[in-house]
Amino acid sequence: MAGKRSNGEGSIFKRADGRWAAKLTIGVDPLGKQKTRTVYGKTQTDVREKLRKLQRAHEDQALTPPNKMTVDDLMTQWLASKVSDVAARSHELYAYEIKHYISPILGRVPLQSLAPLQIEQMKQGVIQKIKDNHVEASRKRLEEGKPPLKRDPDGMRTATGVRRTLWSALEQAVAWQLIPKNPCSAVKPPKLEEREIKMWEPDEMARFLETAQTHRLYALFYLALSTGLRQGELLALKWTDILLEEGRSGVHVRLNVSRVSNKGVLKAPKTKKARRFVAIAEDSRLVLLAHRERQEAEVETVPDWVDQNLVFPNVGGELILRENLNRIWRNLRSAAAVSEIAFHDMRHIHASMCVRAGMDIRMLSDRMGHTTVGFTLQRYTHLFAEQKQASISLSDLMKKKA
Repeated sequence: MAGKRSNGEGSIFKRADGRWAAKLTIGVDPLGKQKTRTVYGKTQTDVREKLRKLQRAHEDQALTPPNKMTVDDLMTQWLASKVSDVAARSHELYAYEIKHYISPILGRVPLQSLAPLQIEQMKQGVIQKIKDNHVEASRKRLEEGKPPLKRDPDGMRTATGVRRTLWSALEQAVAWQLIPKNPCSAVKPPKLEEREIKMWEPDEMARFLETAQTHRLYALFYLALSTGLRQGELLALKWTDILLEEGRSGVHVRLNVSRVSNKGVLKAPKTKKARRFVAIAEDSRLVLLAHRERQEAEVETVPDWVDQNLVFPNVGGELILRENLNRIWRNLRSAAAVSEIAFHDMRHIHASMCVRAGMDIRMLSDRMGHTTVGFTLQRYTHLFAEQKQASISLSDLMKKKA
């Protein structure tokens, strides 16, 4: 006869109703009876993955009995279970949101008694906190002669992210059978207003590029407008990704820059569609050739150059931090006296130029690295709607050839 399962040992089995289940032993009660947790799924693969997460959470910290668990206990175990499932940057963001927004308000609340109203109050508290911080930070910046902050002034985006993180953790709690349902599902996410896409007029683009022409990163800005690459994709480019043969030039997007522990880290793009080849025209090819020559001359003048084969490195050869690039961008934009658009808006400018040039939706979607054509259409419906449709005369088609 088989003995009792050891603490932390799990088993997978198929139920009579056709569903798969996995049971994990997490300890014994004072009378020596095993305490277990059970997870369910439609397939054996689903259950095995859920069991693995449950085992990892148990190894990181013994599971607290459901009747004693607090929201903080859940967030700790959920965060531990996400280490190998998400990017390091995403994990950092989850930890930050938990520490600064979720735990201070809901941390000590017993998990089984957490109510939608408490989550709603947390959401409103986050919004107010961000508003207050924004006002104070903007006041200080104005005193220093700097422009006020523009990022998330009403706190809606931050509150949306915090609610999403809490919802995800509570969904896992339901899967772990710690609670019967997710109380966060009854709390509406903040209503976000879609940010208006701002465009430059052709003369503004020309003025900006003329201003940026003397800067060592001129080719980066030129490529941003001529390819629509994301900022992180541009910064991650290596010379081995660039094809500069006449008539078949282009850029292989293989990496992106992610921020982890306040450092830039090269990582593979999140989706397969983001890994792509973007063709470039002759003008962009010539700009990149000139940039390579300038960079080769620059290397000769920097004795401690760190060669990472980057197309757009900093003055020492290493990755440029996004905040440093954004500072350069703002200074050039100001010097050119053009409209204050965001760096990312250059991507939208490129998309608009492609549409106006007659590029079809599928080709544009591939070029932009979007996951689906539907997303591209949703994002740029207004651009396609502006295009004049060619009219066809049936009588002309029916005319006999001369």
